Amino acid sequence: MPSSPRATRSQSMPRRSSRLSETPGVPRGPTVYVEIPVRRRSKRKKVDTAPESIPDKKLKRDVAIAEKRDNASSSKSSKGRRAASSARGTGQGEVTATRHRDEKSRASPMEDIRDAEARLAQREALLEKREKTFADYVNSKLTESACTTLERLEASFTCPLCLDIMACPYSLIARACGHSFCAVCLLKWFFSRMHSCGNWHTPVACPICRSASEVPPEVPRPPFTCPFIPGRSLDDLVTSSVEKLRSMTSLAIESRDAPQNSTQTGETAAKIIDSEALSLSPTLLAWGDDGVKRQEWCKKDMEGRDAMKYVMNSWSYITPESLLEVKHFLGV
Repeated sequence: MPSSPRATRSQSMPRRSSRLSETPGVPRGPTVYVEIPVRRRSKRKKVDTAPESIPDKKLKRDVAIAEKRDNASSSKSSKGRRAASSARGTGQGEVTATRHRDEKSRASPMEDIRDAEARLAQREALLEKREKTFADYVNSKLTESACTTLERLEASFTCPLCLDIMACPYSLIARACGHSFCAVCLLKWFFSRMHSCGNWHTPVACPICRSASEVPPEVPRPPFTCPFIPGRSLDDLVTSSVEKLRSMTSLAIESRDAPQNSTQTGETAAKIIDSEALSLSPTLLAWGDDGVKRQEWCKKDMEGRDAMKYVMNSWSYITPESLLEVKHFLGV
């Protein structure tokens, strides 16, 4: 079957495909030439590329600056309008919220009162709990310190004659002797060695080391022959320790009693005895303000000071009859 004729673009320039397809041994059909009208292109207009004059440039620049100013002022005005509208909206919202709160508070005043009372009760319970915890801590520390002070007094400041804490310590003037005793105990020991005539005919020895003192001479006696010497530093130390023990014991009792009796007033609170205070050691309670041990110590201290003051002040001229009265007063 013969091939169909192919069209070309022009007589002078055949199609590229036809040129490429001219291969030997392939039969071709007759060539047909077709004329195609060619359109003329419109010429471009020439643009005047001459430089602009200086007045035109200034004019354009001024116009651009004016446009920027207009845009900036319009943006600021729009922002101000938006801020004002938002402020008005916020103010209206706050007024509305305040109105709602006022209405709610007027509508339910009793609920607010009940809430306040509940919060107050909760705070009071928390405060009471903290007070009790603090009181327990203080009481434990005071009790511990009081026990330490009492142990130190009993270990280092015990009178060898009465086996109690020394009251107004004095020593006997004897060679190689430095033992201290209560003033009353030392006077009793010394006057118990006196004869019925009111004099001492043999040396009086220390009850601990048996160091003998000199025999008191007859009246008038020189002041330096008095056989007693006060232990002032020891007296200050014992007195301060006893006072410290009293204050700590009293504070321990008060700290235990205060949280339980905080709601009591007047004589009722003074008469209440906290059961926890009784858990303190009876020995510590005896050294409190009204303790038996403290009262006995104070009485013994006062009696010893008075008796020793009378003996030392009247030692030079005291008669045997007066010395027998002192012996009778001491009960020996």
